[in-house]
Amino acid sequence: MTWLLSTKIGRSLASLGALLLAGLTFLTLDRRKTRLKEREDIRRRADASAEERRKERDQIDDDVRAIDAAAELRDKWTRPR
Repeated sequence: MTWLLSTKIGRSLASLGALLLAGLTFLTLDRRKTRLKEREDIRRRADASAEERRKERDQIDDDVRAIDAAAELRDKWTRPR
């Protein structure tokens, strides 16, 4: 263990190992951050499309209610034959 710090080769190997460990740590954290961004983007798109579908469904429901109300009024105010 003492040769690691006392020789040039040892110091070079130790610094190379530290550099390699730092690089792997950075890449791992960067990959994790990228995955989180992708998940957030997917969630945001899913929420937007769900909101759009809800609006369309509400519009259809409003149209159906209006048609039902008109039919009910017509049934009330028309004379039976």
